[in-house]
Amino acid sequence: MALPGDDETIRGLTVDGWIVADEAARLPEELTAALHPMRARCPQARFVMLSTAWKRTDPFWTAWSSESDSWLRLQATADSPDVPFTAEFLEQQRSTLGEEAYNREYLGIPGGGQGTLFTWDLYDRATQIHRPLVPPGRAFGLSTFHRDDPKTWPGFQPTIIAHDVGRSRDRSTAVIGGNCPYGPPLLGIGELYELPQGLYGSARASALAQVDRLYNNNALIIADLSYDPTYAEVLFEAFGERVIGLQISAHGDGTTFERRPVKNRAMLVYTIGRSFLLEFLHSQMQANLVRFIDGPENQRAYQQLNSLETELKESGAVYKCLPGQHDDLGMSCAMLAWAAAHPHLMSVWMRQIQTARQLRQKREKRSWAGWT
Repeated sequence: MALPGDDETIRGLTVDGWIVADEAARLPEELTAALHPMRARCPQARFVMLSTAWKRTDPFWTAWSSESDSWLRLQATADSPDVPFTAEFLEQQRSTLGEEAYNREYLGIPGGGQGTLFTWDLYDRATQIHRPLVPPGRAFGLSTFHRDDPKTWPGFQPTIIAHDVGRSRDRSTAVIGGNCPYGPPLLGIGELYELPQGLYGSARASALAQVDRLYNNNALIIADLSYDPTYAEVLFEAFGERVIGLQISAHGDGTTFERRPVKNRAMLVYTIGRSFLLEFLHSQMQANLVRFIDGPENQRAYQQLNSLETELKESGAVYKCLPGQHDDLGMSCAMLAWAAAHPHLMSVWMRQIQTARQLRQKREKRSWAGWT
């Protein structure tokens, strides 16, 4: 039985034989996920993925590079013994296709995004921990502090939650990080959360509040309001002055803002270009000013950045997310980097929060005995 390549039209089947996903590296994640439950009643049924390599983000390479012993891995490449290709033919193919395409098609080596800024070398540098000349923490009287490892920081200064608001199949996110509390500016990107799908309005804000509680309800929240302007009211009701809005568009450098009316108050909303956000994060990583806490979620976020494809236009570079893939976690990292380096961070945003807290402080209680 041949099935169409759309997860919405293949659900509901039970398979007791083999499920073969051909060119599996090019299939959307949703489609691959929909295939697995088909063998739930017949676990002896085989699930097979056949493919040439494509990218490090696809389901095929994720399974191939995993350490799981549930997969049997078979590889056939052009440099294997007894292949029916001559050296002259392979060299011609290398010259015609280029190095990256040749590696994918003939050697099983996945590529990154076409012309991507976010190479894996940058990620490796952002997660590498260098041993300092002074033992960790001794210079600051702390026993565990290590400047290259955000896990050892006593906290972020300040703690920032970047909240990308997903559309359709994308998930909304909460990416936590902030500046290192000691030394020159250095951004740490810590935990990353994808909020449950299908949440809107107050339900989505409640899921975000659960993450906020992990940080003592004290984080500055940078929220994407591009697709749902009414969400500003919901966020302000839940978090008050701690919310700074972003209007992500084709242009803008994030220096201009509007005061958007909310609950008889006003929320600061900055206009910024999508390309500007991504290029700013890239420039910070190139300058070695970003540290990721290495882990599966952080790697997945960076894979989203790595798989963005670049389209050059007269107005500048446009970074496109391929069909079936996501960029929500990657964009949240870019929002976090922008906020952590913004000149208004301490002079306007944190001062605004402090002023609002002082206004809400309760007056000192007095008993009736205090009046004459």
